[in-house]
Amino acid sequence: MRQSALSLALAVLLTCAVGVGVFAQTHNNMVEKKATDEITFGADTRVGTHLLKAGRYEVSCNRDVIKFSLITTRAGNTTLTKVLEVPCQGKALAARSENSQLSLPKGQDGVPVLQKLLLRGSNIEHVFPN
Repeated sequence: MRQSALSLALAVLLTCAVGVGVFAQTHNNMVEKKATDEITFGADTRVGTHLLKAGRYEVSCNRDVIKFSLITTRAGNTTLTKVLEVPCQGKALAARSENSQLSLPKGQDGVPVLQKLLLRGSNIEHVFPN
C-alpha cells in the first residue's frame, strides 16, 4: 500500500514537471498579433528538422503556424513559394517587437540553427524545438 502511494505521488510529480515545460512554450493565440516580415538567410539554416536554403524569405505568423516562403524575382515578377510551415510556439511578450531578431547559434555540424525568432509586429517570442 505504501509503495503504491509513493509510485502515484512520483507519477503525479513527473506529470506536473512535464506539463510545466510544455506550458512554458505555449501562449494564448487569441492575444497574439499576426505578423509578416522579410528575412534573408545568408547561409543554409536549420529550422527544427528542416533545412532552409540560403535566400530571401517571407516569414509570417497567423497565430497558429509560422510559414517560411522563398521569395524569387525573375524578369520583374516576384513569386512566393511556401517551403516550410511549423506550429507557432513560444511565450507571449508584453509588447509587439519593433524589429525582427533571430537567435542563430551554429549546430554541431556547423549549420546555423534557428532557435528563437522575434518577428516584427508580433508579441510572441517564437521558439523552434529540434
